[in-house]
Amino acid sequence: MKKIVLVLCAVVIALFVSTPSWAAFTCDGKVNTLALEPQNGFLWLSTGYGVHFLCNVASIQNNVDPAMCRTLYTMLMAAKLSGKTIRQHYDHAGTSGKSCSTLGSWSAPDPLPYFVEILD
Repeated sequence: MKKIVLVLCAVVIALFVSTPSWAAFTCDGKVNTLALEPQNGFLWLSTGYGVHFLCNVASIQNNVDPAMCRTLYTMLMAAKLSGKTIRQHYDHAGTSGKSCSTLGSWSAPDPLPYFVEILD
């Protein structure tokens, strides 16, 4: 029984200290450009890897609800105003050979980030 508990503890510790295996890659950068198109509600972001269309504050686009898009806009604005770095996490699906520099520019990145956080 004691051995099983030790093994389970080791597994749990390994899960918390290892690099997340579910993230295919991450992109870190300061918010250089944060733009909102008033005609259509498109939210654009650049952190040094191209300018990317993330979502729409007025309607569902890229499977992102407008309320979530507005929340993301607020979060990114806070990062920009405070000079903090953000990290965007990209999923395994469709990322074969992809990296921050291959996401393109002036388009929706493929794939979209599934998780965005403020660092520092």
